[in-house]
This record gives sequence, structure tokens and C-alpha cells, in this order.
Amino acid sequence: QIQSLTGTSFDKTIFTYQKVPLNEHDLLRLRSMTYLNDSIVNFYLKYVKCQVEAATASTGGAAKSEGGSWDDFDGEGIHIFPSYCYTRIQSSLNGNRNSKANRDRIWKDLKSWTKNVDIFKKRLLVFPINDSLHWTVCIVCNPGRLIRRYSKEVIEKKQNLELKQKQAVEERKRERRVRLEALDASSPLANQTGVAPLSLTPILDGAGCVQPESGHDVVVVDDKPETMQSIEQAKPTEQSTVVTDTPAARKCILLAKIEAAANKKKEVQWQCEYCGEAGPKYETFDLALEHESTCDENIDWCMIHFDSGKHFKLHKSTEVLGNIRKYLNAAAADYESTHPGVIFTTKNMPGFSAAVPQQDNAKDCGVYMLEMAERMMRNTPQIDNEFVKKKGASKNNFFGSNSFNKDVIVQKRDDIHQLIQRLRRGETSL
Repeated sequence: QIQSLTGTSFDKTIFTYQKVPLNEHDLLRLRSMTYLNDSIVNFYLKYVKCQVEAATASTGGAAKSEGGSWDDFDGEGIHIFPSYCYTRIQSSLNGNRNSKANRDRIWKDLKSWTKNVDIFKKRLLVFPINDSLHWTVCIVCNPGRLIRRYSKEVIEKKQNLELKQKQAVEERKRERRVRLEALDASSPLANQTGVAPLSLTPILDGAGCVQPESGHDVVVVDDKPETMQSIEQAKPTEQSTVVTDTPAARKCILLAKIEAAANKKKEVQWQCEYCGEAGPKYETFDLALEHESTCDENIDWCMIHFDSGKHFKLHKSTEVLGNIRKYLNAAAADYESTHPGVIFTTKNMPGFSAAVPQQDNAKDCGVYMLEMAERMMRNTPQIDNEFVKKKGASKNNFFGSNSFNKDVIVQKRDDIHQLIQRLRRGETSL
């Protein structure tokens, strides 16, 4: 005979953990093939968060970001959003565009969730999602690092870098002109032909490059072996123009060819590792290195959606990630005065759906979600540019369809039940 547990002792709170009340009815959710509820999910995520932060504090704080000075925007600690949070985000957005008016309205409605907490100074933001009788989780990694890119200091640094590059280009042009003048004055051809040295400056364009007189190839005709050896081997074609007018013309073209060949060896430009071939080129290694620290393509933050029931097609990752971006945009409004123009987009805040083990029933989604969230909180992989570009594919195989098996999920239900009993009896701290 089936009886309702409502109104019985099963509804009586037996234990409260950080404002999350648990009762006997909640504990029954930990039985096999039973759908987890909000109370169990919120309790366990908070418990893991406390354990991780306590362990971090005991080892001297959060690890500093690689390749640069560390500050609050590198993130320390974890913020757990309550399970109903994402549902509220959905209802508040209601498909609205990412306009300033909508962001202001969203933030006014939802800012009480993070009272006295700056989410952009947290290392991880954890959003448990309960929709259509299915649990997934979205985790935002290092959100403050994107905020930092919009700081006035970084903007000023980019502007100074542009100025340094312009100065370096002008210096390169000056050095080239000096080399041309020296080459012109010391040319043996001037003595051989009896022609006074000519300046090559008129045949240089604004970038200091040789200006061709026509679209044809130019071949210098000269029977002196030392002259021919100085020029790259070339044969006249139908498109070629043979220049034999004057010794002065031959001299000018010869010097230009010698200079062009020398420039190929002497002038080396540097590129940022993250921009690739399409990015800007810099005159010195130091300038390229300076650019890397503020390069828009050097992204070491991201959003990750974990879904153990992708085959159910209940939570669309692009929609989940898009909704949370809109919430982050609303939350970032407080930084507008110090970080003008800050905005979260699909380009500057990339997100992806992680490759994770898939459930073989409709009831274990909550347990899978807790396992994946715990793994991220306890052993967060290094979030760097390579991690983001490869969507989590790393050498240590942190993600993958075989990263853990079904036995882990079966055991986890029992582990959480035993944990609650120990906390209830006072046998376990935190």
C-alpha cells in the first residue's frame, strides 16, 4: 500500500547545513533509481565548496595565474548558485536581447543573490540546472580575467604598445636609409663608371620599400662578373624590361636589389603566439611579448556545460551558455565606470559542452551532475589558452566519456547518505 509522506515525521527537518534544511524525505532520494531533489544537490555542492576552500586555505591560498602578476581578478574561491537560480535567469530573460536596458532590468531583479559577493573575483561559478526533470551543471572558470582586460590600465598599456611599435617602425626606416646611403657612397660601380653616387631615397615608398618603375621584372645587363654575382640569378622573360640606358640607372637598380636581398636577412619581425599569421607583426621580440600579455586571443577563462544525458536533448548547451552570459553581462554593470565597455560575448567568453560519461537511465542525472561538479571543484584543470581552444581536451584526459564508470555513481549515492548521517551526529566537521 502506497502512503503519502507529506505531513508525517518524514517532513520534519533532521539537519540543517548552511541554511539548507534536510529531512527524511530528502534522504529517501538517495536510494537507487531515484531522482535527486534540490535539497540534496544544494547541500552537497555547498559541502564540497567548504572542503575545497578549507584545503586551499591550509596550503597558502589559490595558485597564481601563469605568466603574469596575480591579482583579485585571477579568482579565489568558489561561488555556488542555488538550484533555482538558473530557472529565474530563464524567466527573467524570456528571450530578450542582450541590450543595456534588459541587463539593467535583469540585474535589478537578481542582484540580491550575490549580496556582499563579487562573483568576478571568484575562481569558479557553479550553476546547477534543473529543467525538464533533468539535472546538468554549468561552471564558469576565471570570469574576472575577462573583466581585467577592460581595465583602464590594460587599455592604456595597449595604446602605449601601439606608440612603441610606431617608433620602432620609424627607427627601422631610419636605419635602412643609413644603410642605403652608406652602400651608395661606397659602391665600386661609381668608380668603375665614373658616375657620381646617387641617392636611393627617391625610389623608396612610405614604408621604406623599393618602388618599382613598372609592373615588369627588371634585369640589369652588365658584363662585370663581380656585379652579376651580387644580384640574384634571373633570366629575362617576355614581361621583362632590359635597362641599359645609362650607368646611373644600372647603378640605382643594382643598389636597390642588393639592399632588398640584405633586408631579407637583416629585418626580422615578431608575431604574438596567440594571434598567429593573421595578427599584427612587431619590430622586436620584446614588443611581441608585451602584446601577448593583453592579446585578445589569449583567453584563459571559459564556460563549461556538463550534461550526462545529451541523448535526451533536454538542455541545449548553446542556450544554457547564452543565458548565463546575459546574466554575467548584467552583473558586470557595476564595473562600467572602471572597466568601460566590458561585455561578455560568444567570442570573448567561449563555452563548450564537455565530453563526459553518459547515464543509461532517466534517474541518475543528479548524481552524475554532482560527480562532475565535484571533480571540477576539487581538481580544477589548468585553464589556459590551449585548454580553451581544444575545449577541454588535455594531456591528463580530465574530460572524456570514460573518465569514470557507473560504479562511481552507485557508490556516490551511499557516500552522500553516510556523510549526512555523520554530520547529523557531529562526527564530521564542515
